[in-house]
Amino acid sequence: MNFLVIGLGSAGQRHLRVLQKSWENKAKIYAYRGSHKRGLISEGLDNENFSINPIDFYKATEINTISELSTNTWDLAIIATPPDSHYLYVKKIIKNSKRILVEKPLSTKATEALSIINLAKCNSIPVITGYQMVFHPFHNFVKANLCHIGEIKSCATIFREDLSLMNQFRSMENHHLSKPEGGGVFLSLSHDLDFVLSVFDQSFVENIYFTDRIFSNNGSLVECTFKGTVLFQPKNVNLTSEFSILPGLTIRTGEIQGSCGSIHWDFTSGLIELREHNGTTVKSFSCFFDKDDLFKRQIENILSLGTYSNYWQNNLNRAKFIVEASARIMNCV
Repeated sequence: MNFLVIGLGSAGQRHLRVLQKSWENKAKIYAYRGSHKRGLISEGLDNENFSINPIDFYKATEINTISELSTNTWDLAIIATPPDSHYLYVKKIIKNSKRILVEKPLSTKATEALSIINLAKCNSIPVITGYQMVFHPFHNFVKANLCHIGEIKSCATIFREDLSLMNQFRSMENHHLSKPEGGGVFLSLSHDLDFVLSVFDQSFVENIYFTDRIFSNNGSLVECTFKGTVLFQPKNVNLTSEFSILPGLTIRTGEIQGSCGSIHWDFTSGLIELREHNGTTVKSFSCFFDKDDLFKRQIENILSLGTYSNYWQNNLNRAKFIVEASARIMNCV
């Protein structure tokens, strides 16, 4: 098998590391970093060593020009570049790739997100967006216990992460997330929204609007609250998601309220609980997720996919909705 990683920032190097650890003896691994050349980023994202070429360190073969991307057949191609370049690379490699994994968000433009989906459909190629939280053990816990909390009333999530702490090896002032064209907080922290939509087997949210929007001086969205409804069983469930990359504590929690109970989870502390209406814990589960493991599970999943599956189609539809929703932020009251 031939694997390709495009882009070697923190996400790209994590993919390269996971591929090297698990598939080094089963595949040949290639990497293309273009003009965006970084040193070896530590697994904890706290330092970067420019004296070490990450391609050499992870025993990959370097591709030096963009034209070389279409000269080989890729069993799996991973695009981990800034999101405004995702469509460019999908279009470049779609004809000679059997599967493509695009890091989230799918794009920063709704038109490009739709174009990526059309390319996937026309070429019958599984294209997956890098939302790994559906492979977290909490996902199965929620799905298995929704039936125990009665009629679902609401779902609320909070995801707050200080931008300056995301990639501590570098200044985030020049990162694409700190620029208006980089997608802002809603797209950058959209993992948990995808998690919730997949739990409810939905690919979009109706009646959406944004409140509590805060923009940086350059116009990038740094905080907002997303609201809407999803159809489930078969009534509307109110959905609220708060996002922030402003300085402060990291919070990553969620809860689903039902008529006779609730499910609460905290990705930071690694605890999920099924509770009765009076707050008594009926069942709990503790699990600290490892990002490398989630990346590995997602890669294993996409390698198992054929030319078509409901999984990749639903994944793309959710990813497209998230991009479409972000386009409404500037016009929301």
